[in-house]
Amino acid sequence: MPVILALVAALWMLAAPLPAWAQEPSLPTEQAPLLELDTADVRLDGRVLLRVRGVSSLDAATRARAIEQRIEAVAADSSISVDSLQVIETDGLLRIVAGNRPIMAVAPSDARLEQVLPATLASMHLERIRRSIGEYRADRSPAVFQRATLRTAGAALLTLLVLGTAVWGFRRIARLAEAQLQRRVRAVGIQTFEIVRAERIRSAVRALLRASAGFVFLAVGLTFLSYAL
Repeated sequence: MPVILALVAALWMLAAPLPAWAQEPSLPTEQAPLLELDTADVRLDGRVLLRVRGVSSLDAATRARAIEQRIEAVAADSSISVDSLQVIETDGLLRIVAGNRPIMAVAPSDARLEQVLPATLASMHLERIRRSIGEYRADRSPAVFQRATLRTAGAALLTLLVLGTAVWGFRRIARLAEAQLQRRVRAVGIQTFEIVRAERIRSAVRALLRASAGFVFLAVGLTFLSYAL
């Protein structure tokens, strides 16, 4: 009987929950927020080409600026063919070069950022850089520059025509208003009250015409600048 009681007591102790101090610490219900990745965009002519991460020796922004400068230097040198851009592997890294001019290295951290293989990411970057260099050169070709010059010259002539017409129209209105007021003054003779009233109307009309002319000139000028720039 004592043996049976001892076995029951032992089973009860095993089944009972452990005290709080003996239990394993529970995992937090919420994970700690992920650290913000150090990334920066690489741009050419204001257009985003790709995104890079910082490396051990360079932060993302500094690395992106260096890549931008190399891409723009290659784009500005028309002697470098777009077809000369290629991906090579040196020192275990994939690098994009233009002939013997380095452009960028595809770091493993870049591939992890985009969740693709380094070779896939290098091919994607190569295609984007080639396309952007082609667009950069096309936007600065003599034909494009000539068309832009002709459009600007045409817009300038149209602006001058509109402003000239506006000046003529405001002067015409001013002369008509002045003639009407002069007829009014002659009609009332020497009545001081009517003369003073006519002068006030004349001043108000002139102020209104000047304000209207200023508004029209400003609107036309801003329209021309927004088109030409």
